[in-house]
Amino acid sequence: MYGVIALSVNRKTSECIKKTAAYVFSCVCGMIVSGIFLSLSAAVMYVLSMPPESSGALSLISLAAGCLCAGYVCGAIKLRKGLRSGIICAAVISAAVLAVSALSGNLTGSAAAAKMITAVISCCAGSVFAVNRKE
Repeated sequence: MYGVIALSVNRKTSECIKKTAAYVFSCVCGMIVSGIFLSLSAAVMYVLSMPPESSGALSLISLAAGCLCAGYVCGAIKLRKGLRSGIICAAVISAAVLAVSALSGNLTGSAAAAKMITAVISCCAGSVFAVNRKE
């Protein structure tokens, strides 16, 4: 009897892992791309001696690039329901970005709203593009 219960739990666990693996993988890819773009933008700011006020715009651009990548990867894996996949990826990435912003002390309402809107639009665009691409 215990073997049947354990087998049932293992099936449910493996189904849950299969459903969430695409979202987790795509969000990790998106965060890595965002980190790379942030590093490149910091290097560009240093080399060109740009004013520190431009860091907000460059961070939004790097967030958009990472979210676009995350949405595309998730849409390419799922191959259906691109808008929903994009919104889920955007929610996960937005939560991570807002947590980092809150821990660093840079959390303001308007900046948080801009980051969330950017994440949702970019993730949904990437995911819908990946689902509807021609092979």
